[in-house]
Amino acid sequence: MRGRGLRWRMVRVGRPVSVDLALRAWVVASRSLTAAMRRHWPGSFQVRVLFEGWAMAAGEEALRLGWPGRRRAWIREVALVGDGVVRILARSVIPVDSRVAVRGLGNRPLGDRLFMGAGSDREPLEVARVTHRHWLSQHFQGLEPGAAQARWARRAVHRLRGRPLLVTELFLPDLLVRRRDGEES
Repeated sequence: MRGRGLRWRMVRVGRPVSVDLALRAWVVASRSLTAAMRRHWPGSFQVRVLFEGWAMAAGEEALRLGWPGRRRAWIREVALVGDGVVRILARSVIPVDSRVAVRGLGNRPLGDRLFMGAGSDREPLEVARVTHRHWLSQHFQGLEPGAAQARWARRAVHRLRGRPLLVTELFLPDLLVRRRDGEES
């Protein structure tokens, strides 16, 4: 996984974020994307697991988790789907000692565990502009066609029962495609 790191910027109250206006509400949302997607695509929201297993965390992921270098972690990569269209791609890096907190999710959203239970905390969001050359876009392109079109990403370290995990989400252009009923998403 080579490539230049992204320029992550922390989202702060009162500090404007230069995210495209149409996407801003999604990218800087302080609440669960899972809940937002369920509201926008009631009855058709689903999580499609693209990969789940042991792998090496990327350098910038290790750095964000405070590790001195790359190391093995439980990696979970999913597509968040609404109306049959992939809207968001997510990659979670779960350290070995944190895996017990997310065991057995299957096709259920990680957001349900992170936002709907006691013992969960999230550090401030960070956002970044993504290019098709970035390793994350290239990596997801191999799993999901259209991933190279992602232009914005966000990430945050969550603590579930005190255990850290990093969640990064890529926003695809189809996030804003009209729903079946003709309303804009």
